Amino acid sequence: MGRALSLRKLSLLILALLCAFLLTLVLPATSKGADLGAYPYLDYLARVKQAKATLNGTKSITLAEQGKPEPAEALGYVPGQLLVKFKPGISKKRKRASKVKGGVTGIINRVKMSGTDLYVYDLDPGLSVDRGVKKLMSDKNILFAEPNYILHASLTPNDTRFDEQWYLKNTGQLAGTPGVDISATTAWDISTGGAITVAVIDSGIDHTHEDLAGKLWTNSDETSATDGVDNDANTYVDDVNGYNFAGIKQGNSNWNWSFGLNNRQRAQSITGTGKPLTHVGLMIGRNGTPTANIIINIRATTLAPAANVATATITPAETSVTAKEVYKALDSTVDLTSGQTYYIVMTPTDSSATNYYWLSENDDTTLTGYKADPYKGGMSHWYNGASWNSYPANDFYFRTNGNGYPMDDNGHGTHVSGIIGATADNTVGVAGVSFGAKIMSLKASGSAGSFMTDHYVNAIRYAADNGAKIINMSFGGTSTSTAAKNAVDYAYGKGVILFAAAGNDDTSTPDYPASYDNVVSIAATTNKDEKASFSNFNDKVDLSAPGQSIMSTMPSYVVGKTAGYGLDYAYMNGTSMASPVAAGVAALVRWRNPGLSPLQVELLIETSSVDLGAEGFDTTFGAGRVNLAAALNNTPLLKTGADTLARTSIGFLLLMVGVVVVIRKSRDKATS
Repeated sequence: MGRALSLRKLSLLILALLCAFLLTLVLPATSKGADLGAYPYLDYLARVKQAKATLNGTKSITLAEQGKPEPAEALGYVPGQLLVKFKPGISKKRKRASKVKGGVTGIINRVKMSGTDLYVYDLDPGLSVDRGVKKLMSDKNILFAEPNYILHASLTPNDTRFDEQWYLKNTGQLAGTPGVDISATTAWDISTGGAITVAVIDSGIDHTHEDLAGKLWTNSDETSATDGVDNDANTYVDDVNGYNFAGIKQGNSNWNWSFGLNNRQRAQSITGTGKPLTHVGLMIGRNGTPTANIIINIRATTLAPAANVATATITPAETSVTAKEVYKALDSTVDLTSGQTYYIVMTPTDSSATNYYWLSENDDTTLTGYKADPYKGGMSHWYNGASWNSYPANDFYFRTNGNGYPMDDNGHGTHVSGIIGATADNTVGVAGVSFGAKIMSLKASGSAGSFMTDHYVNAIRYAADNGAKIINMSFGGTSTSTAAKNAVDYAYGKGVILFAAAGNDDTSTPDYPASYDNVVSIAATTNKDEKASFSNFNDKVDLSAPGQSIMSTMPSYVVGKTAGYGLDYAYMNGTSMASPVAAGVAALVRWRNPGLSPLQVELLIETSSVDLGAEGFDTTFGAGRVNLAAALNNTPLLKTGADTLARTSIGFLLLMVGVVVVIRKSRDKATS
């Protein structure tokens, strides 16, 4: 009976000690400024989402009220420390008595000074700095006691066009309201961030730009950008700095040319990228029931037939009455020489006055739907039976296979990338919101700015699989896609926070991908903290950010948007500009604490935003306009691995000691 009782007691004691050990793993750390043990965000989220759904909530609950320690930057001094100077002639004994009375637990530093030395003391954890100052200043032995104040180097970048970036520092530029900005210069005194990876799914990037050179993310597993080998076996060849999912593409069409009425050829010239050409797609419809095939020849340098280097054939069965894209594999791979001209030549094998094809083109002969020469790398050509005629302002609809060359041929992606991460303090151009960030350039649109769902879906998954922490998507439309929603959820599940433009139609109709769950939808504001006239408004809007008259980078070479915006730098408007401002804020928050989940990052930014419009969440501004300084002030510091290890080791040691004691007592009882 006694032996059985001892075994039960032994089992219960070991179980109790094991529970105590497990508690050491889950209880929050106690080190200053490093408490990640118990974020209160999930309870808070329920209230936030409920408030958002009913549009009558309030953002008045701060993270500090939820139990998070105030960061030192918010306090303005180092918590738990005091600077103390004793009056001359005070003995060591009296000093010790004063320290005990004042709640001092240890000395951190001693600074030699004239008269008496200055001491940096550590306070009892239960004693606030204000209370410690009062207690010590009431002691007749103390000359003075004060907080250990924190000062910062004031960082205002020397970039030559920084004064035009009102969204970073608004001094009243462009008739704006001074102070209506994201408080970037104040925030940069707290942190300028580092090389966190932000994926920009857009039209590519000008990697040669003076403010973007050296800013590209590097895929270290792809050992070469030019060997034509998939070194890291991820199915994407030469993806050292991202990937071009769209290929070489001009995706706008407003006119259909008859093709096959006679045997005359058409052609589209392109500029080589230095990457392989394996596929070509054209937009083709048909009239009647043509029997002729369409022969596609790739010709290098010249339109002469002798220059053929690859061929594909389109049959009547692959076309329809309604124009559709026909995408064909070439019979051999063409290694395009960078900068060299190539021609996609289209030839009908027969002609008919009633049964022929249509070739879609972006044509300047009609104003309706024409985009002003978006593809600058080539043009359309027409053979009149004797010679070739060229039309520099026109291009056929065409696209090629994807490649490892995400160079911007539109301008939009370069502008977005500069907002996020343009190099700062380099005496040229502009500064990015998170100028230490690295840009993963994922080109999903062609020169005309259109995005195919499969291209941006692949880009989202690529970003998630290759280490991006933030994804920016400055594009959208009203159609929903299960494939896109699944890609968003996939990235979110891997810890990526996704931002997207809410749309530019001044309507309540939701835009996607911004309106999917797990995407942060960003509306646009002006330099007076007003709704930008074009910005969409609906209950899917999560946040707002500056989006009107936004100065940023533009390609340093001619692209489609050069005619309207110029080279190198330009102002642009749109929720497309607001989204990367918010993404840049997230990049700095995540750099400051890489342990935060996407949900925690979103909530930090939302609770730190400047409330505009109706109190709390509203359909125009969401939670409010982003404030970088407030977001960084509210970001808890990352708990160190040493702290976790220490708590785990202590818990394990206590468990082992307890087990030994219990075993010895049980052995003693058994032998008595």
